[in-house]
Amino acid sequence: MIMLTGNPSTGYSWSWDIDEADVVDVGVEYAIDWQFRREDEPMPPGMGGRYQFTLTGLNPGEASITFVYERPWEAEAPLYVLVYRVCVDEELNVTILGSSFDW
Repeated sequence: MIMLTGNPSTGYSWSWDIDEADVVDVGVEYAIDWQFRREDEPMPPGMGGRYQFTLTGLNPGEASITFVYERPWEAEAPLYVLVYRVCVDEELNVTILGSSFDW
């Protein structure tokens, strides 16, 4: 599992690409950061949250997953680019071998 912060109300979103799509799949869920507000406060508009990316092994092998945080309609460079190298074993367990981060 990989957790990344983000705020869709800004127009930015995470997208991903897998160089070996038959090795691993990525599922995503988004949750607002409720823990950063007091219990007696209402939910403020535009509050950010966390993206939970779940990696599921499909076939044994290695793959690179590139996560990009950008406004898809803009021609500018993305704010963040993260690359994870993963390995899927014979039992389809996923292990992160390494990562790199550009911003």
